[in-house]
Amino acid sequence: MREADKTIDEVIDSLVAHYGMTPYELVTTRRIRWLTLYLCFCMTHRSVSQIIHAFEDVKVSIGPTNIVFAIRWAERKMGTDPPFKAQIEALKRQIIESGPSTERSR
Repeated sequence: MREADKTIDEVIDSLVAHYGMTPYELVTTRRIRWLTLYLCFCMTHRSVSQIIHAFEDVKVSIGPTNIVFAIRWAERKMGTDPPFKAQIEALKRQIIESGPSTERSR
């Protein structure tokens, strides 16, 4: 399931650029939040606790249940929705191809 060794910042920076949103907007827009959490989990080698900690400065409460739900939601949706799966794969490629980010202490 873990596909790359990116930082949480690199994942967030790629999604901010892709969606034209702030990090706060990424985690307060329901489906985009689920995508963000899923991609932070599968594109980094960070633990659930580290992912939760990374979002503390955004002032949004994210718990382990949110991350588990996001993973299950994305995997289930990819299994039944080919366009969604293609979107996820494109986002993963974009994240992998992105350069190093400026660390924001994540």
